[in-house]
Amino acid sequence: MKKENVKYLLLFLGILALDIVTKYALAEGCFWKFCVSRAFNTGASFGILEGMTPLFIVVAAMVLVLIAYFYEKVNSRIRLAFVFIGAGTLGNLLNRVFLGGVLDVFRIWGSSSFNVADVSNLIGGIILLFIVFFDGKSK
Repeated sequence: MKKENVKYLLLFLGILALDIVTKYALAEGCFWKFCVSRAFNTGASFGILEGMTPLFIVVAAMVLVLIAYFYEKVNSRIRLAFVFIGAGTLGNLLNRVFLGGVLDVFRIWGSSSFNVADVSNLIGGIILLFIVFFDGKSK
């Protein structure tokens, strides 16, 4: 296995582990405007498409298959985005399969609740946007 792939695998596993640990091990409470409080979500962001867990399971599985398929065909920056998106997608997919929905644990300034997997997906998406808009040489 290439050294770069080992680093990405460790990052992927670290994000996934952090997601799992924060969902189950953090004590509830607030610090300034940042709160830890568990919420169960059977929909997507902001509760849209509530109760569509089977659809989200299929879509998440498709995303993971596409990431696996294209991983070796793209440059290292896109691979980094794939690591964040893949880890986030798998973290929430595990919740949907085993719990029937996603366990969200964080809330900031009265926002919708979210978890580490959601943040990971957001970071991966931002990386992809930067690549698309600022790097015309990406594969």
